Amino acid sequence: MQGAVRHGLLQAFLRPRALVLTTCALAAIAGWITLVAMAGEFSRRTAGLDAGPGMGLAGALLQVLVPGDGLLAVLTSLCRAAIPQSLSADPASLPFAVSFLAVLVMWLAMTAAMMLPGAAPMFSTYANIAEAARERSVPVAGPLVLVAGYATVWIGFGLLASGAQVALVHGGWLSGALRPVSPYLAAGILAVAGAYQFSAYKHACLARCRAPFAFFFANWTVRPAGIFKLGLRQGVVCLACCWALMSVMFAAGLMNIVWMALLGILMALEKTVRNPRPLVAASGAGFLVWAAAFAVMG
Repeated sequence: MQGAVRHGLLQAFLRPRALVLTTCALAAIAGWITLVAMAGEFSRRTAGLDAGPGMGLAGALLQVLVPGDGLLAVLTSLCRAAIPQSLSADPASLPFAVSFLAVLVMWLAMTAAMMLPGAAPMFSTYANIAEAARERSVPVAGPLVLVAGYATVWIGFGLLASGAQVALVHGGWLSGALRPVSPYLAAGILAVAGAYQFSAYKHACLARCRAPFAFFFANWTVRPAGIFKLGLRQGVVCLACCWALMSVMFAAGLMNIVWMALLGILMALEKTVRNPRPLVAASGAGFLVWAAAFAVMG
């Protein structure tokens, strides 16, 4: 009896939809755990510095709740390497490659934590197709192949963002709290992000992210390589939809866990609420107002 129950649970877990959603959920949770651990160490090492809106209280809580040793020793060591300006007056105190690898861990965790929840409906759509095909004994590639293609695009974005962050740190454009030294730089980033929220291209990409069934139907293939390419193409569309929102982190503070959560929620809502246009417009207007505030302060 117990063996039958275990077999039934295993079969349920291995169903395409359950497998892909569980995998994505675990990856997103791992990303958030990594970010919280790194943010806790970051807050300890940059105490007294302005890490961005909302991080005053959040940083104090993180210092209390997140231990700086034990199982998190590796993550906190990576964080020390990721914020060289907090270690010495020389922003280039660590080699570029060392800083890059440490920052890459942060960006990969950030993309997993912020992007996978919003992509779940798209993965679920493909998984439903895969389950229907499997029930008819039709060969079909597993949904994790699609996820791999999608993740490849965001890994590439993480590489680019990591390089940009380390270049800005070594060039003296970011402070020890990983925020722009110049308010005009922050204003420019926010202005671009705000304006992009109103663009037709943003809405076209968002529409395909929200309703991928027609895309899958029109480009259907049973070859794993073909499904991987579909994942790549969906990843590119998602990147085109969300890159401006991700760039807001450069203005809000690159270790600002509060804004990571807010932007992650915003991107997930854009892809799941019935009518996202008011939400997209409101966020765009908010970023433009924030940009104007930075410009006035400068």
